[in-house]
Amino acid sequence: MMLFIAGTDTTSHVVHNILLMLLEHPEEKTKLLEEINENMTEIDGISIEVLQKMKYMDCVIKETLRLNSPAIGLFQR
Repeated sequence: MMLFIAGTDTTSHVVHNILLMLLEHPEEKTKLLEEINENMTEIDGISIEVLQKMKYMDCVIKETLRLNSPAIGLFQR
């Protein structure tokens, strides 16, 4: 149970930080939304192939992780 709670807590911190970063940088948010709209044409769901095509989303996630650690208090920048 502890691993489940720890995993959801860090995931929620990452998602929170991504949303904050996108609010601070509206031009990047627009670019990310364009990429999502281009690649998400199927209503059925998200496939691995679709996720692999979204290079900008990968960059947004990695940059957020670089700037804001999901483990709060360990890596201050």
